[in-house]
Amino acid sequence: MAESNAYATLGLNKGASDKDVKNAYVSLVKKFDPEKHTERFMVIQKAYDRLRDTKLRAREDVFTFNLARGEFLFQDDERFTGEGEPDEVPISKARVAYHDNPMDEEKKRDFCRLLFQRAHHAIQRRKLNDAIRDWTEILEIEPSNIRARHNLELASASLGVSYALHGLHDESIELFEQALKLNPDNTDVIHNLALVCEKGESWEKAAKYWGEVVQRWRARLDEEPENEYLRFCVIEALNHYGEYTDFEEAKKNALDAAREPAGSTRQPERESLSTAKGRARHALSQVRGSKTVEKRHSISSKSLERFREIVNLNPEDFETHYQLCNKLMEDQQFGEACKELRSLAKKHPKNTEVLNLMGWALLNSGDKEEAFQCWKRSLVIDPKNPATREQLVRAHLIMGKSFRSKGLFTPALVHFKQLLTLMPKSPEVHLEIAATYDMKGDVRSAGHEYNQVLALDPKNKVARKALNDLRMRR
Repeated sequence: MAESNAYATLGLNKGASDKDVKNAYVSLVKKFDPEKHTERFMVIQKAYDRLRDTKLRAREDVFTFNLARGEFLFQDDERFTGEGEPDEVPISKARVAYHDNPMDEEKKRDFCRLLFQRAHHAIQRRKLNDAIRDWTEILEIEPSNIRARHNLELASASLGVSYALHGLHDESIELFEQALKLNPDNTDVIHNLALVCEKGESWEKAAKYWGEVVQRWRARLDEEPENEYLRFCVIEALNHYGEYTDFEEAKKNALDAAREPAGSTRQPERESLSTAKGRARHALSQVRGSKTVEKRHSISSKSLERFREIVNLNPEDFETHYQLCNKLMEDQQFGEACKELRSLAKKHPKNTEVLNLMGWALLNSGDKEEAFQCWKRSLVIDPKNPATREQLVRAHLIMGKSFRSKGLFTPALVHFKQLLTLMPKSPEVHLEIAATYDMKGDVRSAGHEYNQVLALDPKNKVARKALNDLRMRR
């Protein structure tokens, strides 16, 4: 969410015009000289910057409560014109008279008029709770009273914002939901409900209302495709709503895991050509860190659709486009991942993260030569990039082991020897080469490589035992 309310900083309400924003900024700068009030000025400047930029203002507005709009409606005889407080005696008598004869239209009108007058007085004194009480009673008597419905909706929405801003979340939710029952098409109230449910940690309700907000804003954007501000609002809301859908998927995964029979274990996936998903996850861990990989396991199936929509709305959004590629990799849609990564690489030709991930996408798609070209190109761009080197090492190791398991020893040795150019003093690489020669039947070359291992690691028990076995076989 926005770190603070830019509107409050400038003394404005959400929805202020660009002119109002500029005037408020100029007025505050005159009041707080930048040299004498440096910290205060920086806060003012930051708020101004957030509201004058379309994208930043959209982000601010997505996480700012909407003030209730409109005016209370009264007929002339429904306004309180007396002095002091309304006399409760006539109201009590009118209530009794109505309940004694509820079919008498005149008694009903008199009672409703007195309630309207008391509500008018309450509004003048800013006692919204009292006004809400009276309009609620009017609607119990006369459900079709348009002014009472309108006023009750407006009062509930207004008081709901006030409660929300003062941390009374449960009370605010109740009021907003009352306003929504009166007018189910009020998108501002739905948006407020999404915000206050989140603040009150009512996560399921928050997810429900954020989903409704996204749906309604999308529909508006379809009608106003050139509305840049609305487009950024939709993007921000989509991203935020995605946090809820991801959380729900994570919760589902946790429940599924909890239902597994006691003592059951899941075998870890081996990262070989036959288990491309595991290799893709390894690629992600090299690029983003292991915590990110764990997080990606919980991304919902709806994420892919969401990422695509955001990229379509904002093609320059690198982060979301990259997330889309990651999701495609996780779902093993390697062909689609290659297509999206190529598109991303055209825009960011020197981005090593893109090139590294594209290497895995190509490798899993069967285009091995181009995959290694991607990693080599990434290494040319940034020769000291440890992530690129690690991924090249990993890829050569996977390919070498895969070829060897199929009895294709020559191509396996090609990949293992490529590892030596990256890790010339690695006893592990020499051990893989030695094992490959051994399986191939080339005892002399295998012995040479085992000796290389011992030269680098004299205590290596595997190499020492393998040499003894070779001597026995001779």
